[in-house]
Amino acid sequence: MLNTLFYSIFFVIFLSLSFGSLRFSQINRSFLSIYKGMLEACVLTINTSGEPVKPYYDHQKIDDYVIAYLDKNIKRYSKEYTITTNYYNETFTKPSSNYSRGVEISLKAKIFNFREYEKTQRFYISSREEL
Repeated sequence: MLNTLFYSIFFVIFLSLSFGSLRFSQINRSFLSIYKGMLEACVLTINTSGEPVKPYYDHQKIDDYVIAYLDKNIKRYSKEYTITTNYYNETFTKPSSNYSRGVEISLKAKIFNFREYEKTQRFYISSREEL
């Protein structure tokens, strides 16, 4: 009888670790798979008067596209998560207006009580001369 109790405890621990690692890998895959086309669709190169400007990220489009993508793909694996977007300029300072050439996307998701996923990705618009 005692052996059955130990086997069942080990089986429950094994299942919880297996499902936890599966959730972790699925969240990681979804977050690291933010594809380049989605971010390219958020880049503006022409101002409101039709003149060409230095390319920058449209904050509203980033929030719409990226957050909608992550919401759709992560809520299946974690009920508690936060997505944070921070914008920066060439000097890695916070922009004074909506014209920013870099975006930092952070994700924090709770997998289990004792396990949490936390990663950050940075994307920056650079010209060929800057490479």
